[in-house]
Amino acid sequence: MSDDNKETTMQSDWEHLSPEVTPQNEAPVDEKYLKAFFGAELGWDVKYHEDCNEAEVQEHLKETRTILKDDKYNNGSFKYYCLFVAVMSHGGEEYFLTKDEKEFKYADVFSEFTNGKIPEFAGRPKVFLMQSCKGKEVQNEILSDHVREQCPILDDSDILVIWATTPGCKAFGRSSDGSFLIEVTINHFQQKFASDDVECMLSDIRRTIAYGQKYRSTPGANVPYRQMPCTWSTLTDKLYLIRYQCVLQKYPR
Repeated sequence: MSDDNKETTMQSDWEHLSPEVTPQNEAPVDEKYLKAFFGAELGWDVKYHEDCNEAEVQEHLKETRTILKDDKYNNGSFKYYCLFVAVMSHGGEEYFLTKDEKEFKYADVFSEFTNGKIPEFAGRPKVFLMQSCKGKEVQNEILSDHVREQCPILDDSDILVIWATTPGCKAFGRSSDGSFLIEVTINHFQQKFASDDVECMLSDIRRTIAYGQKYRSTPGANVPYRQMPCTWSTLTDKLYLIRYQCVLQKYPR
């Protein structure tokens, strides 16, 4: 990639906020998955924050925004090409809970990283993986015979939000394997990141969680679980997850 005809070197920043450990104790497994892939596999910068209260969440978001605003070397090149934020907590339709049981709105996370807030990072992807319930309902099942250039950058462009579930519904996981969303997402990333872009992989991730036998309770189960992940995207280009060493080879400093 280039900037003002100068070659740029870009790494990725990955931020993980864990305001509250879930009763199912899925968070340690999710942490292991995320660190192993983004840190060990991709070689990205990883920052992990656990059991955050409301003020700490706000402070970590501010710190990350400051890092991205200052992301420029003396030669004009960039270190970060992408921001990936994972939040794991209990939650409702419009918020997640912090350790001090404050309702922190999802929108207040996303708004911290718009192109208007960080014009220095404009045009680079910001991805949010939100592992939390959005209500108390479980997905209903339905039987059917019919299954099967350039221009100014807009403020809300280049954002991808990956939700564990649709509004009003629960998200699930197991203490042995972690949350469904994190487990399946990282598994698919590990298998296909070298060839597929993120949004292409997300369709497989949604299908696996929605219809994979492992992620659906059997009829009449005491604790039914069904989950339909969803995404919200304003990405304007395909996003590939790239090993840091590969970026260095292509754009040496």
